[in-house]
Amino acid sequence: MDEQIPDRAFDGDQAHLAALLWAVADIHPMRRAHPDWAYSCMEQLLLHRGHWYSPAPFPAHRERGDERHCYANATRHSRAYHLIYVEGYALGPHGLLYEHAWCARPDGTIEDPTWSDGAGLAYVGIPFTASYIAEHEQRRGTAVRLLLDPHLNDWEPLRSGWPAIAESAAANR
Repeated sequence: MDEQIPDRAFDGDQAHLAALLWAVADIHPMRRAHPDWAYSCMEQLLLHRGHWYSPAPFPAHRERGDERHCYANATRHSRAYHLIYVEGYALGPHGLLYEHAWCARPDGTIEDPTWSDGAGLAYVGIPFTASYIAEHEQRRGTAVRLLLDPHLNDWEPLRSGWPAIAESAAANR
């Protein structure tokens, strides 16, 4: 690992998730293909710009969505309960890395409307504004993956960094 994550100390599950992301970033084929880009891959962008979230119990009075529909579940849940929609990666219970979407509370804990409590051990992602989500849904006509489908924006997040208009200012750092 030739780069360091700015102003961040990790331990436990977050350290494991960060190590997995660095492993992907270090071997990513675009690393040398676009030396003028701000980031070589989404994993590198998340390591530098991502917000880290703590798992928390899901409220008993709220319903979860269908498994494997985390983007649609998180979009609906964020709107229904006025939470922040987040996309990124989560560390699963067996130490595996998953592309994932969830909701963030103002205190930096999450509500994961897809996974059961305990399934996500560590989370890192980019929080999105409701207007940015709505704009992209209108263009596509459905719930969209914003962060992990960078070709939708002509790879802009990797070329010049994440657009400030997209990122929710209410997110936990």
